[in-house]
Order: sequence, then C-alpha cells, then structure tokens
Amino acid sequence: MANITAWLENDPDQKKKYGREITVAATESNFFNPMMGKGPWSIIRTSSDFDGSTATAQMGLRVELEGTGVKGNADFDENTDNQKYLYQPVEYDEFGNSLQSQNKTLREKKHVDSFRESAQEDLKMWAGHRSEKIITAKLTQNCSNIVACKAGATPVHAQNDTTAMTAGDVFTLGAARHALKRSKQGFDGNNAIHPKLRPFVVKHKNIEGIPIKEEFRLMILGPYAAEQLKDDPEWVSKQESANNRGDSNPIFSGQMGHITDGILFLEWNSWDATEAGILTSATAGFEDYATGFDQYAGVGGIETELNLMLGAGSSFLPMDTGFEYHEEGYDFNRKMKIAISRGYAFEKARYYGKTALEQKSKYHNKDYGTMLVASTKL
Repeated sequence: MANITAWLENDPDQKKKYGREITVAATESNFFNPMMGKGPWSIIRTSSDFDGSTATAQMGLRVELEGTGVKGNADFDENTDNQKYLYQPVEYDEFGNSLQSQNKTLREKKHVDSFRESAQEDLKMWAGHRSEKIITAKLTQNCSNIVACKAGATPVHAQNDTTAMTAGDVFTLGAARHALKRSKQGFDGNNAIHPKLRPFVVKHKNIEGIPIKEEFRLMILGPYAAEQLKDDPEWVSKQESANNRGDSNPIFSGQMGHITDGILFLEWNSWDATEAGILTSATAGFEDYATGFDQYAGVGGIETELNLMLGAGSSFLPMDTGFEYHEEGYDFNRKMKIAISRGYAFEKARYYGKTALEQKSKYHNKDYGTMLVASTKL
C-alpha cells in the first residue's frame, strides 16, 4: 500500500513559491485590482503602516478647517480654529480554504502531482472570487447615501432608502446624473449634508489657452441595470467611447462608455454561489462578512439590484499578507489535503469622531467615497 509522505511538498521555499503563484493569480483576476493603489486618488487605498501585529488598523482623516478666522485688528486668540481628526477602524482577519483528494488511495507520485496541480488551479480561482466578495459585500453593506431609481419624468425617489421602489423603477441616465449631482454637491436622498465623492481620475487639458479639469467617478452596474441603460434612448443618443475598450484600456476593461459629465460606467456580472458580482436585495449566504442586503428591497419585498458609485478613497486594504500554502497527508497517509490561508484587512471608508466636536463633522459615520444606486430588476 502506498504511503504519500515522501511525495508531499515539505520544502519551505517551494511552498512559498506556490503561495506566491496563487497570490499573483488571485490578485490579477480580481475585478477590483485596477482600482487599488497607494495614491490619494485610488478608489481602494492600499498604503498603510499596518503590519498585522494588532487586530485592528486605524485609518485617519484630517478634516478641513471650518472656522471663519479673524479680520481687521482682531487677535487670533479670539477665534482660534480647531483641527479635527476622524478615524476608520479596519479589522485584520484571515480566510482560507482546503481541498482533499478523492476517496481513493494515491498509489503513485503522478497521482499526487495531478491532484496538486488541479487543486492549485481551483484554489486560485476561489481565492480571487473570495476577495472580490469581501470587497463587494462591505462596500454595499449599510450605505448612508442611497439613490433609489424611479420611473417617469423624475428619475429618483425623494428619499434616502429603497422602500418606495416598485416594478419599473429601472436604471436610467437621468438617475446616473442625479447620483453625480449628489457626489459633487454633497447631499443624500433626504437632501441632508453628506460627504462628496471625490473623483478617482482628474485629467487636465488646455482648450484655447484655458485650463480645463475633467473628473471621473466610477459607476459599477449589474447586468440588469446595464441592459436598462442600453435601452435608455438618451444613453443611445449621447453615448461616447470612454477611451479604448477592452484589455487595451489604460484604466479598466469591459467598460460600457462614459458621459461627459464625468461618470465611467463599468458592467459586472451578478453575484452567485461561486462568483462575486453586483449584489441584489435578495442576496444571502455571506453572513460571515456582511449582512442586511434585504434592507434595500422595494415595496412588498421587490428585488432591487445594488449598483455602486465609487470615488477616490472609498475603501482601505491596509493589510494583505498573500497566501500561505500547506500540504499534509490524512487517512493514514494514503490521501492528501492542500490548503491556503491569507491575512486580509479590508473596510469601506466610514470615519468616526471620538469627541463631540469631531462628531459634528459632516464626515462622521457616513460613507466617504461610496454611493448605492438601486434599481429594480424588472
């Protein structure tokens, strides 16, 4: 009878190599990978000194000065301004998965090698989807600025939730422009003050000697909203190419186009048991990372699609250790298991003040760079 102990991978350098290969494959296949970066204009900020030695990282925001200052001969001491700092906790956690060989003895080394190869390919795919699901779920959970699409001349409901949505409240260019208006002016569905969504791309060009600034926010649409937009007569008449399409695009692939107002539209698939994608109010089964998507249902529980509008600094990924790779024998070393594990810290940007003064800030307990744009599936 075979004993696979001698065929297991025990070389630490080779296991590190396998771990790196899985990490690279998972990162490259991640839908959100082009949105990550260290700069202030990145949608997902990755710069941090967080090393995982504690359970939580503290990401900070220094709020703009809001005082009136002094004028004339007034002393500065009469109206000294205050610096306010808000904080976003980002919890560090680990996730992983394992596979075991089928219910038969691995009698030859070629059987072990074959299982190792197939397991690594499956785990690469799973790892990419898992990190996508973590990001999507946390961006969509408990949004503080909600655009509820509406049929008719007025493209959105005048409220900051989805409870009035009914069949036919589909996604339109008018709803997109309303979301953009909110992002620039800084208000929510109840017309209350809300943090603005900063553009993630700012282009400068010169027209007849006058410097012009062009800004872009990202709108990620599920398949239903994407089809609804394509059927919108206004979209058909105004659609423009957003640079080159496909893999040659320097920003994203798969984009639908953009409007000159400054929204880049990107279509994504629907979430299901295996793959990440745009969520709906009926999505369940991810309670280990995020819950409560049913709060976005419409009248009578009508299902809504939960599209996302994202700006610079919408979220943080301050810690990603990459995958560790493991192999071991089981069933008296007649069979084998392969496992991967990864340290990960991701959170949507939502800053909190510690003092009463800081909690008066418009940024306190509100999404910093994320807006939910809900539309019905029918």
